[in-house]
Amino acid sequence: MSIGIKTIVVHCKSLVERKYNIISQLDENNFKSYEFYTDYDADELDQETIDKYYHSGYKYPELWNEKINSVYPGQDHPKELNIANISLCIKFGKIFENLIKEDFEYCLIFEDDVLLADDFVNRFFENLKETPDDWDAIYIGSGAGLKPTVVPGKVAYLRNHPATKCTDSILIKKKTIMDLSTTFFPFSLAVDWELGYQHFYHKHKIYWWEPSLVVQGSEFGIFKSALR
Repeated sequence: MSIGIKTIVVHCKSLVERKYNIISQLDENNFKSYEFYTDYDADELDQETIDKYYHSGYKYPELWNEKINSVYPGQDHPKELNIANISLCIKFGKIFENLIKEDFEYCLIFEDDVLLADDFVNRFFENLKETPDDWDAIYIGSGAGLKPTVVPGKVAYLRNHPATKCTDSILIKKKTIMDLSTTFFPFSLAVDWELGYQHFYHKHKIYWWEPSLVVQGSEFGIFKSALR
């Protein structure tokens, strides 16, 4: 069995080992349509580009407060993003903008340090059959160790907002991407938090799969984190 779903890998060009590793996994699992997005690496960003896409909480407190108060109450002061996090956010936003020009029903977005579960393809399609059709995005990984309360025999869990995990692996519909492409920029938060707000704003229905089908290599020490 193969996966013909459009697949984007969010990649930093200097992290060559990650690229070789994810290519090996995608090929082993018969992915037929994958590509790497490599623009806007951290070492390529100038201040004009950063200011265009990133509105920090200190410079734009009203925007920051709107997002935080909507879905993350209790965060009492802005946290400035480092250049690696800014780069990752821009990459995601640009991927959304680019994808609205293409014809597909849904696509997979992976970060470049993912490790796919054994028998990924069969489990992916089995999980998709078990997921209600009303989903807008599905977080299929185990990012940060977050889990729903497990129900025996159940794999798809509808989440309350904020509904994101880490952004290592997301299955996302075209109509959801179209929503995100209109409001993602300017961002104020780290990408998982920003997407948490964006899903809330657009009233997206977000599911998690458990057991998850993806883990982060950087979370388990296989790769050094590129965001710290």
